[in-house]
Amino acid sequence: MKYLFFIILLAGYSFCTGKNPSLACKEFRNGHFIVTLKPEGTRYEVVRTDKYQTEYNPDTDTIVGCKVEWTGDCEYEVTRMNKRKRTITDSSAVQKIFEYRNVAPLKVRIIATHNNYYVFESWKEGINFIYKDTMWRVEAANK
Repeated sequence: MKYLFFIILLAGYSFCTGKNPSLACKEFRNGHFIVTLKPEGTRYEVVRTDKYQTEYNPDTDTIVGCKVEWTGDCEYEVTRMNKRKRTITDSSAVQKIFEYRNVAPLKVRIIATHNNYYVFESWKEGINFIYKDTMWRVEAANK
């Protein structure tokens, strides 16, 4: 009976706080990931540290530099800082395409975690749309 009370108490805490203690979100704060956006199928390679991430689009050969701010165990905000070409073949080409200024951050919530991927939902304040997708971890070749 006391175990049932503990389970109900834990479930009530998770429901009221929006936290799920079974999610392993901290395992995904750093690393190399792949996401393929729906429905168009645009693929991005994401490399993230605690505070920054880059998003590489191989189709356009562009990298977007972003600041990452973790606002909770399983929630973070991504703010785009700049966009540039990854490779420059013409010496007269301008590497930096543009800088983002006063851009509202993308809010991200991890809603499920597994060994090599997590499911997330993301949105921007003031826009009535929530995007849901999966971010896949890329394992290091030497593991």
